[in-house]
Amino acid sequence: MSPHQHMWVEKQNVVAGGDVQYVGPGVTVVDNDYQEGCMNDIRLDQHYLPMESGSEYAAVVEWRNLIDGCPSNNPCHGISCPRPFVCVDLWMLHECRCSPGFAITEDGKNCTDANECLSDPCLNGGTCMNRPHGEGFYCLCPDGFGGDLCGALRQEKIMRLSMAALAAILVCLLNILILVLVIVAYTRSRRPDQKFGHSGVDDDVRENIISYDDEGGGEDDMNAYDITPLRIPVDATGTPLGAKPGPEQAPSLEEVRRREPPPGGPQPDVGDFIRDHLDKADQDPSAPPLDDLRNYAYEGGGSTAGSLSSLASETDDNEQRFDYLNGWGPRFQKLADMYGQGESEED
Repeated sequence: MSPHQHMWVEKQNVVAGGDVQYVGPGVTVVDNDYQEGCMNDIRLDQHYLPMESGSEYAAVVEWRNLIDGCPSNNPCHGISCPRPFVCVDLWMLHECRCSPGFAITEDGKNCTDANECLSDPCLNGGTCMNRPHGEGFYCLCPDGFGGDLCGALRQEKIMRLSMAALAAILVCLLNILILVLVIVAYTRSRRPDQKFGHSGVDDDVRENIISYDDEGGGEDDMNAYDITPLRIPVDATGTPLGAKPGPEQAPSLEEVRRREPPPGGPQPDVGDFIRDHLDKADQDPSAPPLDDLRNYAYEGGGSTAGSLSSLASETDDNEQRFDYLNGWGPRFQKLADMYGQGESEED
């Protein structure tokens, strides 16, 4: 019996291992069933048909009463084929054939590179390119197709944005632009000196800007009024002195002692002197206080007022002489009498 058998097959399905008769929907009758044997290397028109999974030529639709792994008696054991042939296991039989990718020559004595492109295996207009040295073939696929045999439709990866995604991107960009404008406007509003070219208050030469660095500021005369004309200094004899420009300080007690006149002469009247100056101050239209509002901040309380009679009790322990008061004239006669009376009581 030859190991290769020719079978009659249907055009739609190929059945191996028996003669199947379809007698009704879902009902089949198998005659000449193949039993106690193994099947391998099933081919149709020189194309290999798979036993388990599918290929580009055919696919397994149904199989019954079959098991995988048909054991063989290893027929290639101890068989040495002449070069370049190799031993092929045909299940219980062996055969010397050419290696995959090669074909036997016409004289049957050698193997040559098989041209797989003769069967035009590339699909969809692909170009078959044969590889040398039995390495097979490859296909050059046209645009839009891919795969080993150009049978797969290639989809171009095109990034497309929906209208919702495009609107979201535009809204985000608009928000970022508004935020940047707000930050720039806020920064420029915080630096007005750079905008108008002013470096600081100290460089401003306008007369109505005054910098106060002293503690308790605001107590100075805001109108810069010179009070020197209001003062009428007098000497020891009661004669007014000429006003000097600029601020003037009252003479100390030691200076008054040095300038005291010799005793004798008319004694001044203190009451008349005070009344005279009060009348001058009341009749002077430019004399303060002016009709304006001033705020003063005092640190601590002011000194309490006392009478002139308390001057005698508040003197220090050092012995003082007030005889020079008699030389001040009649206006200071009462003051001289008061101090002279105090000295006489102490004596």
